[in-house]
Amino acid sequence: MASLLLGCGAVFSERLARRHRAHREITREYAENFELLKKENEKRVQTIANQYSASSSPPPSYEDIHDAASAGAIPSDRRPAESNVQRT
Repeated sequence: MASLLLGCGAVFSERLARRHRAHREITREYAENFELLKKENEKRVQTIANQYSASSSPPPSYEDIHDAASAGAIPSDRRPAESNVQRT
């Protein structure tokens, strides 16, 4: 019985040691490549920001559309339909 327990213990300790070595290796590689990964991430963020900065603006609010239509900035055939809700 004792030899069975020792055998299982040896198998599990070997598995744990392998897992620990693999984790240590991954951590070491990440630490070595951290600056490179950081630069790549900054480059990716900058590229995405440049793509969307010029084209993305918030949509106009309903009040802005209404004010522009009442000022004559929007042709009458392009004006939004009036709703039954009163504006305050």
